[in-house]
Amino acid sequence: TVFLKTYIDTLYEKRNKFANDIGMTPVSLSQVINNHREPQEEFMLRLMLHSEIVYKDICKFDERTWYQIYFHEKILSTMSKQSEWKPKVAQYVRFEESY
Repeated sequence: TVFLKTYIDTLYEKRNKFANDIGMTPVSLSQVINNHREPQEEFMLRLMLHSEIVYKDICKFDERTWYQIYFHEKILSTMSKQSEWKPKVAQYVRFEESY
């Protein structure tokens, strides 16, 4: 979400305007930005289209970019919290070799 915040704050004086430009409520945008809810596919698609429009005169915007950023942040977050989730999850996971 750091990249998303930077993207929005670079282009807009107010985040409400960005929310309006992609057809969502400022509250929903705030929840995504502040990690209170996961971005839905529709949000990602609108973000991709917005970026294509913004960058059309500069360069081709790769549609995969926002998904790559999102999943990269998810991986980093999950791995950094491994000490929290691993003991809880490990109790359900096993491997019994069959010979």
